[in-house]
Amino acid sequence: MAHFAKVVNDKVVEVIVASQEFIDKYDDGLNDGGEWIQTSFNSKGGKHFDGKTGLEDSKPHLRYNYAGIGFSYNREKDAFIPPKPYESFVLNETTMRWEPPIPYPQGLVGGPQRFAWVEEHYQEHGTWFDRHEEPNSLSYHNPNSKYYDPSIPKYEDPDYPFNDIMTEW
Repeated sequence: MAHFAKVVNDKVVEVIVASQEFIDKYDDGLNDGGEWIQTSFNSKGGKHFDGKTGLEDSKPHLRYNYAGIGFSYNREKDAFIPPKPYESFVLNETTMRWEPPIPYPQGLVGGPQRFAWVEEHYQEHGTWFDRHEEPNSLSYHNPNSKYYDPSIPKYEDPDYPFNDIMTEW
């Protein structure tokens, strides 16, 4: 069995699991000009991932990304592209996924959840939104918050307790 996306006017409107034989004979009776295009659950960002381990493997991807309803289909690139999440995001031609126009800030205390993409903030300031600078921040990691707790391990600490936990898929 494989996954197939129904594409109408280069937009994905449905995704199903079926055999190629079924797709070859299937007529949904809608006469909407759509076509069924195979997609792979194991393809993401132009890479293929093992279905059991979740780890990247050497197999070729199929159409860059697993299709979802609302994705577009680029015939020239033979790629499924997710919806654009924010006006300022740009398409990465290697992964066929949308990315912020500026990289995520690195090297600052607060861990991977310190910054958030807020389109209005970016349009006004040209930066990621810093949760530590939010006036009413409720973060346990924000030294300016009334909830700040210095005893909580920090992501940037060398002995951060979760850095070495192996994850199995």
